[in-house]
Amino acid sequence: MTVRRAVIAASLLLLAAAALAAAWYYRRPQVPSPTEGAWTAVVVTFAGWGEPGTRDGPAELAQFSDPFAVAVTRGGRVHVADGGDSNRIRAIDGGRVFTVAGGRGEGFDDGPGRDARFHTPSGIAVADDGAVYVADTGNHRIRRISADGHVTTVAGTGVPGLRDGTGREAQFNGPIGIAIAVGRPDVRAAPAWLDRILPWFRHHGRSAPVDTPAVHLIVADTYNDAIRMVDGAGIVTTLAGGSGPGFRDGTGPSAQFDTPSGVAVLRNGTLLVADTGNSLVRRVTPSGEVTTAQWLPIDANSDVSLYRPTGIAAARDGSFYVTDRRARILQVLRDGHARVLAGGGGGFADGQGPHARFHNPTGIALDREGALFVADAGNYLVRRITPPGLYAPDPPRSPLAPPPGLPTGALSLRPLPWPVDPQFEWHELAGNMGEARGSMSDARERFHAGIDVHAHEGEIVRAVTSDKVSAPLAAQGFDTLSESLSVGPFTYVHVRVGRERKGGSLDEGRAPLVVDEGGSPLRVRVRRGTRFELGDPVGTVNRFNHVHLNVGTPGREVNPLLLPLVGFMDTVPPTITARGIILLNDAGLPIMKTGKQLVISGRVRIVVDAYDQVDGNVASRRLGVFRLGYQVLRADGTPAPGFETPRVTIDFTQLPQDTRAPALVYAPGSGIPVYGTRRTRFLYTVTNTVHDGIAEEGVWDTTTLEPGRYTLRIYAADSAGNEAVKGRDLPVVVTR
Repeated sequence: MTVRRAVIAASLLLLAAAALAAAWYYRRPQVPSPTEGAWTAVVVTFAGWGEPGTRDGPAELAQFSDPFAVAVTRGGRVHVADGGDSNRIRAIDGGRVFTVAGGRGEGFDDGPGRDARFHTPSGIAVADDGAVYVADTGNHRIRRISADGHVTTVAGTGVPGLRDGTGREAQFNGPIGIAIAVGRPDVRAAPAWLDRILPWFRHHGRSAPVDTPAVHLIVADTYNDAIRMVDGAGIVTTLAGGSGPGFRDGTGPSAQFDTPSGVAVLRNGTLLVADTGNSLVRRVTPSGEVTTAQWLPIDANSDVSLYRPTGIAAARDGSFYVTDRRARILQVLRDGHARVLAGGGGGFADGQGPHARFHNPTGIALDREGALFVADAGNYLVRRITPPGLYAPDPPRSPLAPPPGLPTGALSLRPLPWPVDPQFEWHELAGNMGEARGSMSDARERFHAGIDVHAHEGEIVRAVTSDKVSAPLAAQGFDTLSESLSVGPFTYVHVRVGRERKGGSLDEGRAPLVVDEGGSPLRVRVRRGTRFELGDPVGTVNRFNHVHLNVGTPGREVNPLLLPLVGFMDTVPPTITARGIILLNDAGLPIMKTGKQLVISGRVRIVVDAYDQVDGNVASRRLGVFRLGYQVLRADGTPAPGFETPRVTIDFTQLPQDTRAPALVYAPGSGIPVYGTRRTRFLYTVTNTVHDGIAEEGVWDTTTLEPGRYTLRIYAADSAGNEAVKGRDLPVVVTR
């Protein structure tokens, strides 16, 4: 009896101590989160090698296939929903990456850790008890991984649909976003040490010393365009939306979303929704009232409008963070102002604020200290963003395989079929990467991002590899000339996605047609996780009469001609047109001959009128040049000092993301007839530099040369290495 009383007394003392500690924690002044207000973002690579794969081990050597979302436990472990060919839930802890669940291939199975199977896991959230909840997109289910790694299904039948109900009776349609809301969202989270003693009390039948409200899940039911809730008993209800894609504020079913992909919960219980298709953030109250979040830029000159937001995370001060397709992380403050926290151009770079680069950032999460973790899906990395000094100094590093590179090494190891029939025979190349494109007002607004393959309207467009859709909104531009579908690293443009020439369905299972209440077609939807095998029909050629094939997504495009296209031959060197070398003085005016001599001095700009051709194309077809530069030779033909080799200034191995780059490459008068020019003409300013992510203006400074006679030699080469010879030399006389 004495021993029993001692145990009871000790338990009561421990309970009292825990209660006092909890009361102190909840009432003590809280240290402001470093994410409150404006702060300098320091971006580092947290895990990943930079090329797709599935490899556990040291964080810097690990590989991810499609790291789409992240969540952080109270102890700092980062969980990653890794879709693609991985179909696993991974974790990063102690500098290592390991698999928590999944790994037996794509499919569906509940069970212990590695025995379980997922199909394109997307959203992920972690509860205080260590359980991990997953929006299992391809299985149309919500799954739970217990703290000991056992996987069960919380809700969903596995068949796409929209039905409320209990657990496995309910239906979802490709859910992507998930977040946890507790019964009392205004209660401050308990400290981690207090969580660790709760199981002891539960095990001994004692009452918990703090409130532990039931977990409720908030789900972005993406292709139902609805926000759903799964309560602690597993009952699924629809909070808002569900009537099909659109935009409308309102309450419950009267509101409309378009492909919502991310959700977060503010401390007051309000939900935040990354409404991807509408390029907006929406707010949803616990009663289901939907409004559109609006903000103003902190800096009046900044662009804080969203484009295809995907991930969203709420800070404890009421501010939030959102990722978008422009490769940016935006911070929206509680006072209604916003700024670009980090990023601003596709690619890869660690660094501070706008100097950092992401490629398709998707999921985002906060840890207890206020650090942000970002699933940098297009770079196959997990990145961390902190204020300076939050953690021990972490020097910026490049992954061992620095992006951008080929989306997968295997692409360069096997023949690449063509996107139209016959897939394993030659087709005419109608456009090349890097060519000037634009509008009727300016024909050089942007670069052509891939290649154009000539084909007639109505021809079947086919997948060139076996791959998987990763984007929530993969089919875009319905019924326009620029309609497209992205599958893995490939994008097919100028295509009636999933439809025949007259609009009939080619593949209702993979590309279902969405219609309005009157039965008129609104769009085609291709869900994240959909697989296409080599040769499967993607759609048909539209009125543009060619297929544009893009390899890689913005910030990571590569030149398709560097891949082994079946039957493609290029033995024809680029052409420099007659009198195609034009020299401009520092005022931008043409330098004219003095008698029979071209006399130059000071700073000179070089413009070259050139084009390329390939074997088999019609003789009138002009294509862009792959690589350009210039060299200066003495009168005896030897290189002038500093010009031992040609200065290669323009290179289209990959596309630069600097918005100034097209105007730096192309001089006025460049363009193709579609955009208002009389004929196809490419005027290259070869004294400017555009390659390897560099875009800068330059000149030929002739003052570095001794006065005398020289030859300016233009370097122009195609992707096969053929170099222009005819018309490449221009004699000049350099004076002071």
